[in-house]
Amino acid sequence: MRPIRSQHGLIVILAHVPGLARLIALSTMLAGLSAVALSWQPVPLPLPAELTEAEASALRREKSPKSHVEAALKASELRLGSALTLARQRQYQTATQQLVVLTSLIGYADQYSRSIPPRKRNDRDQCLKKIEQTIFRQNTRLEAIVRELPFEYREESGPLIEQIRKIRLQAINDLLGGGTAIKLPE
Repeated sequence: MRPIRSQHGLIVILAHVPGLARLIALSTMLAGLSAVALSWQPVPLPLPAELTEAEASALRREKSPKSHVEAALKASELRLGSALTLARQRQYQTATQQLVVLTSLIGYADQYSRSIPPRKRNDRDQCLKKIEQTIFRQNTRLEAIVRELPFEYREESGPLIEQIRKIRLQAINDLLGGGTAIKLPE
């Protein structure tokens, strides 16, 4: 028999190997090749434009899906705290801008999580769970910000808060029922 050359330059000669051993050797070789071929690379999503250079570099630095999403959610936590402080100091326009960045960070984390392929379902589910838990923890502070804002700023911040809540519901829906457990509002 002639040797088999793999993509990575490996030469395997299976001529003198008995049947079962040949099958095991071949399956081991193919498993190694498929692990290399199926390694997931994240879809290059554009980072939210409003991020500081430190936030953007922290996101670029994280390579694994879970740590990447956690970095985005950590930045959103900082933005939420800043928005609440600014709203209490009556700097309403700046607080609303922080809510815009917060919403874009959570939306980015959600899009990134949904770009994870189905074969990495465990990573995707962990990321969606982290997003849901973070939004759940942030909910009382989001409501506090809305209460602090005057009416004209509530009109601007209302859709942002609603978008965050919708992302949370979608995450719960995907985790519990594969997208069919909860009927989402249009």
